[in-house]
Amino acid sequence: MKKPNKFIQILTILIAVLYPFLIFVALQHNFSLNILAFLMVIAFMASFLQSRKKLVLLIGLSLVIGLIFTRNVLFIKCYPVCMNLFICLTFGLSLKDKPLITTFAEKIEKHMTDEIRLYTRKATWAWTIFMAFNTLISIMTLFLPTIYWTIYNGCLSYILIGMMFLGEYLVRRRSIHGY
Repeated sequence: MKKPNKFIQILTILIAVLYPFLIFVALQHNFSLNILAFLMVIAFMASFLQSRKKLVLLIGLSLVIGLIFTRNVLFIKCYPVCMNLFICLTFGLSLKDKPLITTFAEKIEKHMTDEIRLYTRKATWAWTIFMAFNTLISIMTLFLPTIYWTIYNGCLSYILIGMMFLGEYLVRRRSIHGY
């Protein structure tokens, strides 16, 4: 499978990070729902090109179709929910075979002991639970004023993910390497 180029990777990250703010500004300035649908198509196409997951594209197109036919902005706000759920499912489903954190650890660790494999399985569980929690909060923000949706999905969610990443990294260093 062809690896996406750096431009697509950067575009995907920018769209994902800026999406809540772009939608907030668009809704505050009464942008056409057709323009917003177009923004959603770009966001999901970039995510699809990055991940090559057909499910991402299917979900995105479903949201766009929902927006076009119902004219309900709730469909615009579902993008962060879908991405959080997608990440949660990616972590969770990996537990059936090789936990995702194990896959990451194998790229870093030269010798994967049973202890490290057990830790990475637990860490994958922790990420799954964390992303499920993040998804639930994201769902709750759908029904709040757009400013609260934007603050959580465009800022607080990223801070929480960063804290989880840092916390998991520090625990891993201590658990695996003893420092």
